Amino acid sequence: MKGWRRGGPRRGTETRFDEVEQRASTAIWEGTPATGPRNGSSNGSGRRLATALILAFVVALVTYPVLIPDVGWEPDQSWAAALHMAHRQGLVFGRDIVFTYGPLGWLTTATMFYENTGAVAIGIRFPILMAVAFVIWRRLRSLCSWPLALAGCVVLSWMIGSVLLIGGESPLLVLFAVLAPYLLRLATPDSTPLPRWIPAVLGAVGGVMLLVKFDVGLSLVAWTLFVVFAEAVLYRPGWRRVIASIAWSVDGFLSALIIGWLACGQPLGALMEWFSLSFNLFAGFNDAMARSGPAWELQLAFASMAGVVVLVRQRGVALETRRRRLLWLAVGASMFVFAKQAFLRHDSHSLRWWAFIGVAVLALVVRKTVATAAFLVVPSVIISGSVVGSLAFMDPAASVRSADRAFGQVTSGAERRQVRSWGRYILPKTYPLPPEIVAKIQGETLHIGPVRSVVSWIYPKTTWRPFPILQHYHGFTPRLDRWTADFVRGPKAPRFVLYEQFTIDGRIGRWDPPETMVALICQYRFVTGSDVWQLFERRTKSACGTRRRIDAVDSRLGEELFTPLGDDNEMVVGAFSGAAFSPGVISRIRSLVTRPAITEVSVLDDPKRHRFIVGTAGQDHLLVLPACLRDQLGGFDSATMRSLTFQRGARRSGAGFVGTYDAITYDCDAG
Repeated sequence: MKGWRRGGPRRGTETRFDEVEQRASTAIWEGTPATGPRNGSSNGSGRRLATALILAFVVALVTYPVLIPDVGWEPDQSWAAALHMAHRQGLVFGRDIVFTYGPLGWLTTATMFYENTGAVAIGIRFPILMAVAFVIWRRLRSLCSWPLALAGCVVLSWMIGSVLLIGGESPLLVLFAVLAPYLLRLATPDSTPLPRWIPAVLGAVGGVMLLVKFDVGLSLVAWTLFVVFAEAVLYRPGWRRVIASIAWSVDGFLSALIIGWLACGQPLGALMEWFSLSFNLFAGFNDAMARSGPAWELQLAFASMAGVVVLVRQRGVALETRRRRLLWLAVGASMFVFAKQAFLRHDSHSLRWWAFIGVAVLALVVRKTVATAAFLVVPSVIISGSVVGSLAFMDPAASVRSADRAFGQVTSGAERRQVRSWGRYILPKTYPLPPEIVAKIQGETLHIGPVRSVVSWIYPKTTWRPFPILQHYHGFTPRLDRWTADFVRGPKAPRFVLYEQFTIDGRIGRWDPPETMVALICQYRFVTGSDVWQLFERRTKSACGTRRRIDAVDSRLGEELFTPLGDDNEMVVGAFSGAAFSPGVISRIRSLVTRPAITEVSVLDDPKRHRFIVGTAGQDHLLVLPACLRDQLGGFDSATMRSLTFQRGARRSGAGFVGTYDAITYDCDAG
């Protein structure tokens, strides 16, 4: 390679991979045998391929996810039901709905809500697992003896494939399928320039995946641009070739995105609005959804980072300078992205990091570092099992039974109908509704908030007409909150809203999101409810009337802020703005690199500290309900918030802000 001859190995180092090691490193990318030519190589290659396929089939079978034995009737399947219902009803993304998943997101949710989409989503699981096992086996067999390769294939196939399927993160498998080979390519001293069509294909994959899961699609687009940049640095093809590669990747991306969008039945005119709203949701996720987790997992994550650094250093010894720097850049950026995604919201999202460790090991390990790789993989597998609550590969019989059930549901219409019937039988017991609510919603348009969209599927005589944000706690930017509130006030809003007393991260339910909940109280009247569910019916006209400013108060974080009261027929709302809720450049950079500081609020007489979403601080927050509503709303939070104390971390005082309070006249008898 020109770059190798020009730059040579690092000064003071004579080490270079031998020929066998080079072939082993490129086997996963080029598909060549790692052990070199043999007599009868054609027959030998055919036998090895057949063996790899058979072994991949068996490994996929014994590592098939067992946490979903009847394909999806778990307590938190509402987002999956929503994606299937949105596809079936032809909802327009960007006009009717926005979520972290796109119009193809239902492919990732192996649930039998509907026979056609359910069968497809379930059917693609086994081939994906088989492909993962096939690649892992080919890579490991080039590095070690077959018993070790077989054991490693089972363990890594479960950790990278099955665990991500269990966690609904199957789009990451596509990202890994692009990431791993190029990391391996950068770590290989001798290689040739990529074919010209590769950037176009990578761009097209990014476009399709954007329609499946937005953040994965963005990651693929960024990785595609990195590949074009790296090839330009390594081979210096000239600016015309670089521009052509960028143009091809952009063409591939746009072509796949537009064709895929239209194939999903989405109108072309809604594409840019969907992209803009989805990016707004993506950008707001960092500040609104951060959550701490167990310290021991973070400590092990840092240790695994050190292990990856060791692998990169070992591979970099034999590389010329430019390739070595690109390898460090690629691995460093990948570690940052996956660590950020995994430990920003430190719950089951941490599976992303441990799956990445498996991919990094496959891409970077050589024979000399197999022991180091094992020390990385073993704790990663144990932690992954603790997160998902299962070490499925240790019970292959359960996996085989689960795969058999899935096969039956894909191939048998009778079995699909049986599973759906079981779901409609068991889910009402999971989410029991009072009989009077069931009677009211039959035959009507209905939204279920803040998250349990699956309830509409349980009662098929209702027409699901959701608020644009599928899960209320995703309305964490002013634009998303205002967009949803406008829908609630508009003519397309459903007749009934079924609201559940449910929050995440200790948030205040009636502020989640704030302006949307104010619009709900204005546009809907309370009908009936229990301690869990409340049913609201749309009014013919809004109950909210004139608005007047009643106070504006300067305050600081840590100080108690008293709420001014309006008249009995008025609703009081508060908005909060200023330095405390507008972080500066340094704070933004720090929160981007690490985890943002969490702002909390305490309400008078309530010792609990609630999570406060800074992004929507300037929106209307419902503080005091009119007198006629306080005793009507049943289980709905109707308490008067007489004072608020905002805090960030353990500090007793902090930046200043202004609380502005408005009183809105309210007619309980309207409409």
